[in-house]
Amino acid sequence: MLVRCGAGGWLAAGARADLLQARAAAERGLGAAMEGDVDGAAAAFGEARDRFRRAEGRLGNPLLAVAGPVPVAGPNLRAVRDLAAAGGDVAEAGEHVTATVAGLPGGIGALAPSGGALPVDALRAIGPPVSRARELLDRAAGALDRVPSTGLVAQVADARTALADQLGPARESAARAEPLVRALPALLGADGPRRYFFGAAQPAELRGNTGFIGAYAVLTLDQGRLGFGEFGPIQDLPDLPPGTVPPPNPDFLARYGHLGGTGFWQNLNVSPDFPTTGTAIERLWEATTGERLDGTITADPFALAALLELAGPTEVPGFGTVDAQTVVPFVSNEAYAIFEDPEERKRLLGQVAAAALGGFLDRGLDSGEGGAGALRALRTLGATAGEGHLRVHAADPQVQAALEAAGLAGGLGGADGDYLGVFLNGASGSKIDFYLEAGLEAVVRPRADGSAATEAVLRLRNGAPTTGEPPYTIGPNSPRVTAGTAELYAAAYLAPAGRLAGVTADGQAVAGRLGTELGHPVVETFETIPSGAVRTLSYGIVTDGAWQASQDGGTYRLTLQHQPLIRPLRLDLVIEPPDGMEVRSAEAPLEIVDGRARYTGEPVGNLPLEVRFAPIR
Repeated sequence: MLVRCGAGGWLAAGARADLLQARAAAERGLGAAMEGDVDGAAAAFGEARDRFRRAEGRLGNPLLAVAGPVPVAGPNLRAVRDLAAAGGDVAEAGEHVTATVAGLPGGIGALAPSGGALPVDALRAIGPPVSRARELLDRAAGALDRVPSTGLVAQVADARTALADQLGPARESAARAEPLVRALPALLGADGPRRYFFGAAQPAELRGNTGFIGAYAVLTLDQGRLGFGEFGPIQDLPDLPPGTVPPPNPDFLARYGHLGGTGFWQNLNVSPDFPTTGTAIERLWEATTGERLDGTITADPFALAALLELAGPTEVPGFGTVDAQTVVPFVSNEAYAIFEDPEERKRLLGQVAAAALGGFLDRGLDSGEGGAGALRALRTLGATAGEGHLRVHAADPQVQAALEAAGLAGGLGGADGDYLGVFLNGASGSKIDFYLEAGLEAVVRPRADGSAATEAVLRLRNGAPTTGEPPYTIGPNSPRVTAGTAELYAAAYLAPAGRLAGVTADGQAVAGRLGTELGHPVVETFETIPSGAVRTLSYGIVTDGAWQASQDGGTYRLTLQHQPLIRPLRLDLVIEPPDGMEVRSAEAPLEIVDGRARYTGEPVGNLPLEVRFAPIR
């Protein structure tokens, strides 16, 4: 008890009861929100807000001022009061958003697509409360910062830690959601029709940020409603000489001029940076058609599978039914044996994409699931974009900035700290990358001087057959190779302060093609991998200033990035402590194993990792 006597003791006891009940109500609100019960969440968050505010008022009562000079009671009393203020702001932020969503016609279901349209009006309605929620969360962070991290009794220290653990992710989510909610109505055509280049991306023939765009159409978004023009093969679009169209970034022609630069439609998305791809597509379209586009959208087969999982099987005119289980193998492999006419096949694959999107908008979700179904739909859309299966670029700088703030722009590179990106571009002119298997092993050793040494091994296995599939799928498409042989460019991207200590292929030193892109040093090699063979590429990397080391330890951050593959990349990563230090903690998905931080799995999208070190005592 903070104060043990008289009215002050009574007030402190009442404040403690309010705080316990406020925390329980906040947890109920969070649980209800996760289940899509926005009415229940709004009520629980409202209760939590009221109890936090009442506790804050009681703790600010002059009768408790006598505790101020007491060494233990004073600092802890002020800490609890600031924690109550922060808790009240967090609860109020949750109430603002959930109460607004609950008040929409149809509740949370109003945020899901329905009737063939995306929810423009609902997005506009939740914009102001999301902005207010972000302000409240920032204010809560200010209150939390006033609470010292030392000198607190155990219960107060635990409360501070618990609030900090919850507030950090909440602020990050709000920082991503707030600009996106404001920008989405414009992207969806709320202020008039918007026209986008839509590409059906095919990762069976890899490109740096997605897959080969075989079929394209102009997509119109007007008040959230989609309208596709006629799909056609990308080869039908007119090419221009490499330097005719201004490059989307200063490094583009040096990196990709030999692949057609800014004038060759089939290779415009070889960069791992999707804003670069979107800008290149929009500029070449304007140069060849005289028309300006509002942006670029691509979707791969996994995006279609996610939409079909939500909406159910969809009928494709002239073909039949596709569903979530069959669409990826059909689009990426089987269609090439069924449809021999390339133009017919490309149009069909574009129609599959249009049908999946249209079916999702028409049906949206299982209405019987209520709020949980709507929440599942929203999460699926966010995950699909975050994993790189659905890419969006906006020509409007404000909308594009919102996509970047939300982490949905598909840009190259991590925010800070160390970085490693591995990207592949198919060069076989076939769909042989359907059979590619990739694994990456990396050991990172941060050093006491703030640098980090990384040993990374990329293994590429070509599982393609040599017979039984059409040449369009397994080749050969050139006299250099035989059927079943894969050709590709493998590129490793380093942190801006990174340098290459060496690279080997199957144990033999190679020079590779060195360059830069958007500030990242790049080494690229051309690989020819026969059927059944494995190519092993090893990289030695040193990054200066990779982390801030101090006598108290420090925090090392690493971002790993790669494009989606048909067969997910398998990653085995180990981060070792510097000499004289130990791993104090590791953020999920890292685990501490034998004194080292380790991740083993199949990462999707950007993988941010964080490890904190402390001196060995």
